[in-house]
Amino acid sequence: MLDLTIWTDISSHQNAYQPHIGQQGESIKWNKMVDQGVVGVCIRKSLGKLHDAWFEDNWQKAGDAGLLRTVYCVPFVSYDMDPQQVVMMGWPSGGIFDDQVDIPAWDDVERRHKLGRRTAMTRLLPYHYAMKDIFGAAEFYTAKYIWQDYYSLKRGWQKDWGLVAASYRPDLYHLSVSDLQKLVESEQIWPAVPIGWLKDTDGNVIPNNLRWEQWQISADQNNLGTAYGVKSDSIDISFRQGRLPPKPPPVGSAIPNLVVELRSAWGSVGDVITEIEEEVNAE
Repeated sequence: MLDLTIWTDISSHQNAYQPHIGQQGESIKWNKMVDQGVVGVCIRKSLGKLHDAWFEDNWQKAGDAGLLRTVYCVPFVSYDMDPQQVVMMGWPSGGIFDDQVDIPAWDDVERRHKLGRRTAMTRLLPYHYAMKDIFGAAEFYTAKYIWQDYYSLKRGWQKDWGLVAASYRPDLYHLSVSDLQKLVESEQIWPAVPIGWLKDTDGNVIPNNLRWEQWQISADQNNLGTAYGVKSDSIDISFRQGRLPPKPPPVGSAIPNLVVELRSAWGSVGDVITEIEEEVNAE
């Protein structure tokens, strides 16, 4: 049996933010979400080079309601990544994001583009490592065919990065969330995942419970929005496994801080270069 908790993810869409028609939105009723058994929420922080207009309000009030929190950021690899990275790293009101996420941040990879997979990954990976540096840990949120058709056919991504699988089951929306959770916990159903999380580098099939960290199983047209306190008709529902992210390394290294920082910086750059090389060789 899997050990699962219920999560949602939201953006200003759930606040009914529509400035083009003069609608500035309103706060989510977070206590209704808690009453539905939700443990945590992933809150959109940025969309390309734009801040989410309701991020700071959502972040503060979700925490006040006692929910665990993390963020998601949406990169567009067809455009200049530098301004997108700057927005991803900062508070909308100014300054570098300096709060703490409770689970790894989501790198929301769901945008189609006209670039080749190799070029897309060359642009995406530095952004992803920057997310890891800012938030302490990062996972890829993506769907099977978006990832495979537009980003990577490489096996073995599971070894280095957790997956939030966007794999919807509208055929099961008639079930309650608790009944749906039971099906997932007993592994009677499982998400479709990209080959990088389905198979290891040797081609071996990875067990279901190790393929994904979180499964976004229910979304558009589930008509659960009102019950969960949001202004949209529907809301994304996901189940997260009970595994915790790796503990940070122990403090108090005997190596001078500057050397540690330099080694850490080179480690990130080196990891990016290695993954790009592996991606090129996989094509």
